Amino acid sequence: MPTHRSRSHVTVLTLATAALTLFLTACGPLAADAGARYDYDRNGSYPVPAGESLLIDLTIDLADLGLDEETVNGLVTTWIPAGLNGESANGAQFVFLEDVTVDAGWEARLWQVRVVRERPFSDPSAERAYRIDATLRVEVPADAYDLTRRVSGTLVARNGDTEYDVTFLVEAL
Repeated sequence: MPTHRSRSHVTVLTLATAALTLFLTACGPLAADAGARYDYDRNGSYPVPAGESLLIDLTIDLADLGLDEETVNGLVTTWIPAGLNGESANGAQFVFLEDVTVDAGWEARLWQVRVVRERPFSDPSAERAYRIDATLRVEVPADAYDLTRRVSGTLVARNGDTEYDVTFLVEAL
């Protein structure tokens, strides 16, 4: 026969679980990025609700920025393990977004940039492959409802000799 004390514990645990579930449900939307996220497609068009953020993910070869492995290894001070055969590093100290063009009231910026180097899992003796993973963030004004605007900019790298033009359309819904 359950005691009064064990019933109290069960009641407290049930109430705590219910409160935690309610709290997490209410905070759920805050944990995710509001708006939309897409992989970059040159001259693509991306829908996003007005007043929210748009994230565009790009994967770029080092050569597209005029970089090579030796230069990147000289610029990176800390590689962080990423999976079994890969490493990544912050590239914000040497990859920049310049000549950004957006309408007044809109904002576009380089949100995150990482340099990734990895080996094929099946061949640990193979040479490492390098790439740059970048994310652009566009803030769409709340009053941009039903507008389509072009966003453009140029990714450049310190010690690189090539620029990478980025351009796309944002459709505010």
